Amino acid sequence: MNEDLKPVEQMGARFFWYDVLGMHHKLAIPKMNRHKKKYFATVSAFENLVEFYAVEQGFEDIRDKMEEGISRLQMANKLQPFSFPVEKLAMVLAPFGDNESRTYHRAVVLAEDIDNGNGSPKVLVRYVDYGNRDLVDYNDLRVLDPKISYKEICIADTEWLAVRYKLRGVQPVQNTPKRYEYQLYDGTHCQIDIYSTVRGEYVLADVTVEGQNISEKIVQEGYCQWKEENKADQTLRFDSSTNVWHLSLLIAL
Repeated sequence: MNEDLKPVEQMGARFFWYDVLGMHHKLAIPKMNRHKKKYFATVSAFENLVEFYAVEQGFEDIRDKMEEGISRLQMANKLQPFSFPVEKLAMVLAPFGDNESRTYHRAVVLAEDIDNGNGSPKVLVRYVDYGNRDLVDYNDLRVLDPKISYKEICIADTEWLAVRYKLRGVQPVQNTPKRYEYQLYDGTHCQIDIYSTVRGEYVLADVTVEGQNISEKIVQEGYCQWKEENKADQTLRFDSSTNVWHLSLLIAL
C-alpha cells in the first residue's frame, strides 16, 4: 500500500476516498461520465511500470483554468507565504520549475522538515492534479486560500484531478530502465477500462494505447508477468434502465 495516503472507504466503480487529517478528499474518477467504466485519459506521471497517474480528458480544461487563476495571483504577488508550520497532508500551493519559469500548483504535503544537507528546510509534496512528487523549499510554499476562485471554479474545493491507476493482472519481473517507462507513459493518451476500486489507493484497470493492451505489450516484451487478481474484488455496476447501482463480484481471468 502507498503510505502517502491511507484509504479508508470505497464506493465502487467511480469513487474512492483518502483520509487526510481526519477529512475526506474525494478524487475525481470521473464525474463527467460516472455511469460508464470506460473513458479516455492523459498520463501525467508514473510511479513504476505498472502504476501511473492520469487525468481524464476534459478535466485538463479545469486544471488549465485553475492554473491560469493561480498564475494571475502569482504575477500580482498576491499568493500568501506560510507564516506557520506546515503539517503533513496539508493542502498547499507548491512551486514547480526554476526561478525564471516557476509556476504554482495545488499540492499535498507528504513529509515535512526534510534535511537535504544545505541547511534549507524542505518538504516533499505531490502535485494533486498531475501526480508527480518533488522536494521544495519550505519558504517557497504558498497558502491555498479556500476563497480563491477563478472563472466560477473554487480552486481549493475542486477535486484532485490526477487519479492513480494500476494495470490489472501483471507484475514486474525485473528492474525496468526509466527511459522505457518514460517512453511507455509520458504524455500518453490512453483508454481506461475500470476493473475495480476496492483497493482504495488506486484504480485497477485495463489500459489500452492506440488499440494495444499495455499489459499484453509489457508481458510480451519480458518486463512483466501475468498474475491473478484477488477474486474478492468487487465493483458497482450501474443499471441505466432503473438508475440503480448493483454490487457484483468480478472474477479475475
